[in-house]
Amino acid sequence: MPARPGAISERWVRRLTMCDPTAAHVVLAQGEKAEALFIDPLTGMPVMRTVGHDSKPVWRFHAPLSLPAGDAGG
Repeated sequence: MPARPGAISERWVRRLTMCDPTAAHVVLAQGEKAEALFIDPLTGMPVMRTVGHDSKPVWRFHAPLSLPAGDAGG
């Protein structure tokens, strides 16, 4: 049975850890105000959440250059 839409992204968001801003978060922000800042503990990738025009959360991140071997936290 295929996963329902959004199931993987929802698991990923639950994995994120809130953190203090880093230089990488500043690059992600591109001058916009962050609602919250996170780090993906599996990849070390910085993530930020902003509020979109329709008040829904917008997630900003760069794709990691590599992923850990094995289960990848799933």
